[in-house]
Amino acid sequence: MHNIHTHRSHGTAADEIISRSTHFDQSVTLPQCSLGLHPWYLDDAEVQWKALLEYADRPNVLAIGECGLDKACDTPWEIQTEYFEKQIALANTLQKPLIIHCVKAYQECLLLLKAAKVPVVFHGFNKNTETAKMLLARGYFLSFGHQLLKESYADTFREIPVTQMCFETDDQPELLIEDVYKRAAEMLNFPLDALILQIEKNYQNIFRYAR
Repeated sequence: MHNIHTHRSHGTAADEIISRSTHFDQSVTLPQCSLGLHPWYLDDAEVQWKALLEYADRPNVLAIGECGLDKACDTPWEIQTEYFEKQIALANTLQKPLIIHCVKAYQECLLLLKAAKVPVVFHGFNKNTETAKMLLARGYFLSFGHQLLKESYADTFREIPVTQMCFETDDQPELLIEDVYKRAAEMLNFPLDALILQIEKNYQNIFRYAR
């Protein structure tokens, strides 16, 4: 089972990609990870950017991110867009997928992502069917985690094609990726073994360049 986005190891048998937004030098000890400048943490953006450039091409770094845009945070918009554009270009250069953080800025994200030439994953997706279809039409992947614990989200989740979904635990320390998979299978009325096989295919499609 693949955990495409987590901020800490859960110590399970699952295949985890640990996301780092700071202290990129510590990534050298991780079996696999994603590195990116998060829109919340851009106070010393140029220093972080130089550090990202130093470590992003290492083979254990499977993706760039999470990166993106967030209208709910205090980071100046021009700083957010500048470094998001830089990370899209970096992902293209390194041929590594992008893990996207997006809050109240989907149209703006989509506009900038026109430049992306690598697979794109919107992590922690919890929006409605209309927003999902807008992203899916671009061929992007949607990653789901604790949102699936809400029964009210079942109808929206069932509208997502299994060929464009993946799963994560994000920053939820008590949430196991095995439980996310089981919950997803229940909501979709889909055999768990078949879902695991499909997500494996999705994973290979996303990370085909980064291997």
